[in-house]
Amino acid sequence: MAGASPVRVTDDERPGWARLVLAGRVTVTDAHPLHAAAREILARGANVAVRCEGVEHLDTAAIQVLLSLSREVRRAGRQLVVGGVPGPIAEYLRLAGLAGQPAA
Repeated sequence: MAGASPVRVTDDERPGWARLVLAGRVTVTDAHPLHAAAREILARGANVAVRCEGVEHLDTAAIQVLLSLSREVRRAGRQLVVGGVPGPIAEYLRLAGLAGQPAA
């Protein structure tokens, strides 16, 4: 039986922002839903707040999708912020160039 998706898009409390919430193990099997969620946010024309409090693991496919989203958001003149990243995963995101973002 499949569990709940580790990827969901919600409205952020800030106007003009959308929230991409990640939880659990986000792996290559989740790359398509993660990419679809990223495209949904881009279509909204919103800034992006990525929330990672519940993340246990991000594999390289998930990080690649986040990097792609970051580039697309910047090209569109919007902001992407990443917050709530657990310790070991924060190092992976730092190495990928996604750390040092303002708090989401």
